[in-house]
Amino acid sequence: MSGESPESDTKEVIVTSVNGTRTQIKALVTRSEGNVVDLAIQVVPARGPAREAMRLRRDDVTRFIAFIEALRFVDPTTGESRVRVDDELLSKFLRDPESVKAVYREDPAALRELIAEDASATDVIAVAHRRSAVAEFERLLNDSEHFESQRGESKGPESVWQAFFERNPWVLGIGLSDQLFTSFDEDRLEKTVLGSDIVGPGKRADALLKTAGAVRSLVFAEIKHHRTPLLGKEYRIGNYPASSELSGAVAQSQGTVHAAVERIGHRYQQRTADGFDVPGDYLYMVRPRSFVVAGDLSQFRDIGGGMNDRMVTSFELFRRNTFEPEIITFDELLERAKWITQASS
Repeated sequence: MSGESPESDTKEVIVTSVNGTRTQIKALVTRSEGNVVDLAIQVVPARGPAREAMRLRRDDVTRFIAFIEALRFVDPTTGESRVRVDDELLSKFLRDPESVKAVYREDPAALRELIAEDASATDVIAVAHRRSAVAEFERLLNDSEHFESQRGESKGPESVWQAFFERNPWVLGIGLSDQLFTSFDEDRLEKTVLGSDIVGPGKRADALLKTAGAVRSLVFAEIKHHRTPLLGKEYRIGNYPASSELSGAVAQSQGTVHAAVERIGHRYQQRTADGFDVPGDYLYMVRPRSFVVAGDLSQFRDIGGGMNDRMVTSFELFRRNTFEPEIITFDELLERAKWITQASS
């Protein structure tokens, strides 16, 4: 149709399906970028040219569609000879939860599209999603049966947390540090980098992140699980060494970062999927930050809720003197996620 963009798409809809000499009614619907921008109703007689009965454009189309939709929720048995559908009636309809639910059941995609275009609604959805993620985080941490149900057969405990952080990378992004971290790879946190990539054969980062800002740097994280023991058996009275699992995770992280720095140097050039350099898109690796997420500080608490002061002291001395990687426990990460979610609501 004249005046429409090249991206416009016009479809013909037969309103009445008739044969013989009866008149046919057609609707010509023109959409552009997913929105109806033109609606023409034509009367097509058996003989002779088609006659245009009505044409609506843009905002008028939207109002007409809303009018037709609203008619489905108007009770014609009110006793009045006519029912007027105006903005007030539409407002009442939208304030009725049952009516909105009915519309959602009829066309959920349309409502989702409206919400996606509403900044305030998007914010509400984002906060709701974060609250849901925090609730799931807390349940995985404290409900053993639920955690086991997520493991499935032949899956280790680390896989549950890897999957959770893949679905909710923001928990690591704002929970590990006062810096904002984002995923290095938009598709997944875990990165096994071979050949021309980051770390080289045989090395894997459970989460490869990058800092946000004018200068961006790579960040590495090893994700264990909340049952990872933090301390081993008492070595001397009041002194507890780091567990073999925790010290092993530290060594693994250090080896991964060392291999990456040796392979790449102090700066990593971002490339396209076809192998071309992205001009000016660098990630720096000047003593890149690294993290180990493991264990739960409640390991130092007895059944009555009392803390073992010597265990706490031994653990804090170990991690405060382990500069690379930084060690954070799952319960600490949860509390950070809780605080961020509450502050943004």
